[in-house]
Amino acid sequence: KARLDLVTVFCLLFYLVVLFIGSISSLEYAIATNEKRFSMWNPSMIPIKVLMVACIFLMILQTVSLILKHLAVLRGARVS
Repeated sequence: KARLDLVTVFCLLFYLVVLFIGSISSLEYAIATNEKRFSMWNPSMIPIKVLMVACIFLMILQTVSLILKHLAVLRGARVS
Protein backbone atom coordinates (compact mmCIF):
# COMPACT_ATOMS: atom_id res chain seq x y z
CA LYS A 1 0.00 0.00 0.00
CA ALA A 2 2.82 2.42 0.85
CA ARG A 3 4.44 1.91 -2.57
CA LEU A 4 1.24 2.74 -4.43
CA ASP A 5 0.62 5.71 -2.15
CA LEU A 6 4.14 6.91 -2.86
CA VAL A 7 3.52 6.79 -6.63
CA THR A 8 0.29 8.77 -6.34
CA VAL A 9 1.84 11.29 -3.96
CA PHE A 10 4.70 11.89 -6.41
CA CYS A 11 2.09 12.57 -9.11
CA LEU A 12 0.42 15.01 -6.72
CA LEU A 13 3.76 16.67 -6.01
CA PHE A 14 4.43 17.13 -9.73
CA TYR A 15 0.99 18.71 -10.19
CA LEU A 16 1.47 21.03 -7.21
CA VAL A 17 4.91 22.18 -8.39
CA VAL A 18 3.50 23.04 -11.83
CA LEU A 19 0.60 24.86 -10.14
CA PHE A 20 3.04 26.70 -7.86
CA ILE A 21 5.18 27.88 -10.77
CA GLY A 22 2.07 29.09 -12.60
CA SER A 23 0.75 30.88 -9.53
CA ILE A 24 4.06 32.69 -9.01
CA SER A 25 3.93 33.82 -12.64
CA SER A 26 0.35 34.99 -12.13
CA LEU A 27 1.35 36.87 -8.97
CA GLU A 28 4.24 38.60 -10.77
CA TYR A 29 1.84 39.69 -13.52
CA ALA A 30 -0.69 40.98 -10.97
CA ILE A 31 1.99 43.02 -9.21
CA ALA A 32 3.49 44.39 -12.44
CA THR A 33 0.15 45.49 -13.88
CA ASN A 34 -1.68 46.27 -10.62
CA GLU A 35 -4.34 43.81 -11.75
CA LYS A 36 -7.89 44.56 -10.67
CA ARG A 37 -11.11 42.57 -10.89
CA PHE A 38 -13.56 43.84 -13.50
CA SER A 39 -16.57 44.72 -11.38
CA MET A 40 -18.19 47.74 -9.76
CA TRP A 41 -16.14 47.20 -6.62
CA ASN A 42 -12.87 46.91 -8.63
CA PRO A 43 -10.76 45.11 -5.97
CA SER A 44 -7.06 44.41 -6.36
CA MET A 45 -6.20 40.81 -7.24
CA ILE A 46 -2.79 40.89 -5.54
CA PRO A 47 -3.93 39.72 -2.05
CA ILE A 48 -5.82 36.78 -3.54
CA LYS A 49 -2.84 35.78 -5.67
CA VAL A 50 -0.50 36.01 -2.64
CA LEU A 51 -2.87 33.79 -0.68
CA MET A 52 -2.98 31.33 -3.58
CA VAL A 53 0.83 31.08 -3.67
CA ALA A 54 1.02 30.64 0.12
CA CYS A 55 -1.64 27.92 0.18
CA ILE A 56 -0.07 25.97 -2.68
CA PHE A 57 3.29 26.17 -0.88
CA LEU A 58 1.68 24.74 2.26
CA MET A 59 0.15 21.92 0.21
CA ILE A 60 3.61 21.15 -1.20
CA LEU A 61 4.99 20.94 2.34
CA GLN A 62 2.18 18.56 3.32
CA THR A 63 2.92 16.41 0.27
CA VAL A 64 6.61 16.24 1.18
CA SER A 65 5.55 15.16 4.66
CA LEU A 66 3.44 12.37 3.16
CA ILE A 67 6.37 11.24 1.00
CA LEU A 68 8.65 11.05 4.03
CA LYS A 69 5.99 9.15 5.98
CA HIS A 70 5.51 6.58 3.20
CA LEU A 71 9.27 6.16 2.83
CA ALA A 72 9.54 5.52 6.57
CA VAL A 73 6.81 2.87 6.32
CA LEU A 74 8.68 1.18 3.46
CA ARG A 75 11.84 1.11 5.59
CA GLY A 76 9.94 -0.57 8.40
CA ALA A 77 9.74 2.33 10.83
CA ARG A 78 6.70 2.66 13.05
CA VAL A 79 4.74 5.75 12.05
CA SER A 80 1.80 7.09 14.01
